[in-house]
Amino acid sequence: MLAEINKRLSILLETRHPEFRDVGRHRGRMSVEDIKAIGVFAPALRIGLFGKLTTEDLPSGERVLVVPFAAAVITAEGDLLDSQDRAIALALAVETSLARITPGAADEDRDWPALSGVGLAEDLSIDIADGNDLDDEGIALWAVLFKIRVIIGENFAREGAEEAIQIIWPEGFDPAEIAP
Repeated sequence: MLAEINKRLSILLETRHPEFRDVGRHRGRMSVEDIKAIGVFAPALRIGLFGKLTTEDLPSGERVLVVPFAAAVITAEGDLLDSQDRAIALALAVETSLARITPGAADEDRDWPALSGVGLAEDLSIDIADGNDLDDEGIALWAVLFKIRVIIGENFAREGAEEAIQIIWPEGFDPAEIAP
């Protein structure tokens, strides 16, 4: 499911941001060599899982996966300051889009079924990557960091609620006597 969420994010962001020459998924952390290679196609956007996945248990018996993602904005405008300005502007636009995207929603035009339990992007932030090795190339890298919660497992509380409940009244008790 995580690969499907990543794929959907990539497609949705590419659709919303034609200003990127290249949009795609990435396996996670990028090396300097990766960034330089992608920089040839700048401005570029790479989306991938980034960081430590954590879990939470719900009282219902389900689990929540808290999945960290990054959308890396890579620009190469020649001059580093121009690249930084462009990268910041694009990162802000991507962050705004991520705040409005529903990656788990069904989409008939794309033949996407709904992904049950997939939440919205949350804890959004924008951060500059430490790129001393990229500065000389005039490449800027800014990342939009966010998390998506995914509920997995069986909801035992809901399953139990669907069973018939039998109420046994004490002998001689008439509930109609206390009804308003």
